[in-house]
Amino acid sequence: MKKLADRLERDLGIKLALVIEQDYAAAQEDLDKGRAQILLNADWDVGWAAAHNMDLSAVYLTSYYTTVTRRNGAPKSPRIACLSKRLTDRVLLERYEKSQIRHYATAEECLRAVSKGQADIAFLRQESAQYNIWQGDFPELITDGIVTSSQDIAIGISDQMEPELLTILDKEIRFIGPTGIFDYASFYDQGLDKRRSIQSLFYAYPQYFITGLLLLFFVLLLLTWRQSRMRRNHLEQMQHIIDTDRYTGLYNRSWFKYEASKYLKEHEAQGRFAIVEIGISRRDILVETYGQDVIVELLRRMEATLQKTEWAKLPAVHTSTGRVFFLLRMDAFDSRTQLTTALAHLMHLNEYISIGHLVVHIAFHIGICPLTPGLSVADAMNHANLALHEANPICFYNAEMQQKAEFQSRIESLQQGALSRKEFDVWYQPKYDLATRKCIGAEALVRWRSRELGFLMPGQFIPRFESNGFITQLDFYMLTHVMETMKERRTTGLPIVPVSVNQSRLHMQEKNYLAYMQRLKMYYGAENIELELTETAFDFGTPEMRQHALHVMHELHEMGFRLSIDDFGSGYSDLTILNAIPLDVMKIDRSLLIASRGAKHMQAVLARMIDLGHALGMTVICEGIEEHEQEEMLRSYGCDHGQGYLYGKPMPEAEFSSFLEQHI
Repeated sequence: MKKLADRLERDLGIKLALVIEQDYAAAQEDLDKGRAQILLNADWDVGWAAAHNMDLSAVYLTSYYTTVTRRNGAPKSPRIACLSKRLTDRVLLERYEKSQIRHYATAEECLRAVSKGQADIAFLRQESAQYNIWQGDFPELITDGIVTSSQDIAIGISDQMEPELLTILDKEIRFIGPTGIFDYASFYDQGLDKRRSIQSLFYAYPQYFITGLLLLFFVLLLLTWRQSRMRRNHLEQMQHIIDTDRYTGLYNRSWFKYEASKYLKEHEAQGRFAIVEIGISRRDILVETYGQDVIVELLRRMEATLQKTEWAKLPAVHTSTGRVFFLLRMDAFDSRTQLTTALAHLMHLNEYISIGHLVVHIAFHIGICPLTPGLSVADAMNHANLALHEANPICFYNAEMQQKAEFQSRIESLQQGALSRKEFDVWYQPKYDLATRKCIGAEALVRWRSRELGFLMPGQFIPRFESNGFITQLDFYMLTHVMETMKERRTTGLPIVPVSVNQSRLHMQEKNYLAYMQRLKMYYGAENIELELTETAFDFGTPEMRQHALHVMHELHEMGFRLSIDDFGSGYSDLTILNAIPLDVMKIDRSLLIASRGAKHMQAVLARMIDLGHALGMTVICEGIEEHEQEEMLRSYGCDHGQGYLYGKPMPEAEFSSFLEQHI
């Protein structure tokens, strides 16, 4: 929790004061009395949260429950000691009678009840049970480590806080991702041994001392031997949990990081090595379509293949990200070409998997970081990961990747401050009528005049904003600015043309998107505002999410916003979208225009696409017009409007205002 709080402070620029409580009752009292506003480890239970005036973030961790018994086992009709009544209602009442279940305030009280015979089984979180047993206060208790149930963990927020905080925390949890949470959990597990108390070094049994001084030496030997055996067993159990992947049972990347460092120290004079990371392409789609077991099977097969390969050492896996790691002996190859050929053969051995009656093709991508003097294994693993994201399908790390990653990280650290300081400028690119060559509209485009980074074009920061979710805030900033400008021009009697503003697909998942758009419409008016969306705005994993996106589009159109489908024809075009959405404008991607140069077949496709837009009652505009020949061809095909450098480049607001006066 402390490391998670530190991460939230660092990423979000906020200060968190931690209040440590021993049970949920005390924590709830802190929240009720206003001494605290956030519960870092709330059980993900919507009903409980509503009853306690709290909102819950997205799930960031799953806590697993296990059982603790005395060493002689439990009777057939055991008495159960547990903490949470909510968990009792959900899990224990399915297995035991209500009369068998007893509630206690803390994990220590549950264990003490079992230790004293007041209960037979303690039902606790796995980490809590393991930690308390390791302290040495309950030597007669054991846990087999088998998971009996699980509980999702989220961040609870008092409903007195601003609702935007919940959205920010959800985005932060997605940004940290399961890999970051896994690292924090591994850090905690690896530190347990250092936090053991002095008391745990010896298991004291007072009854042994009543036998007198004659038996004292024997008792001390017996206790020392027993303590040593139990400690060894616990260490082996904990080390196994730390070093193995939960799903496959194979060694994980935490083990790999330690063992690779150790191996390199022992073999540093035996040649050159590299860290290799293999990723399963389209992992999320495979999981959604065929289930998690497919990833587990793929990782096991790849690990087994590497075990048989002479130039691969210490293979390890990480199921949650679908990754395989290993140490590669580069001296086994005469050139990088031979190395890439060997890796391609490795992928070929695992590229097909049978699922029922289907044979599915699996694609992999590989990142490689050669080890150099002074480069740690941890840094090399990070570099291999950077190369993995650039791989197609194999890529070697270079310094430019690190610079790119640092630049993107810098962008992310500056984004919120830049928005508050209004460093993002709205530029306009004119649209014109192909027949009259008059300006009939414009597209709002963003430029970033960063105080720290200088002038940035959209391609330098928009992809990062799309990936971290900040694009939604930037979209609202742009839209509000354009609508405010349009209102001012109407008030002062200046000429107005329709302006299109891009909207990210992420808005389709926002809970309050339509409500916010309704407020903008009521204050500024939706007249002459066109919302541009790409086909990917409707490319969601489930029919329900797709249907919701279509509902949003219909509601926006009802408010009076014009709707435009952007980049149409740039990829796979789902023609059902044209029928399902009340579109006003079809915007043909410039790639079709370029492909039509001297190509009769593509010219025919372009002409039919324009006819299709007209048949569906849409205005058709083509972007990327740079030559008079392109303009003449589009005019001959009946295209309504154009956009491109031939007519006007993107320009600042003041310059566009003057341009509009001359060309309207």
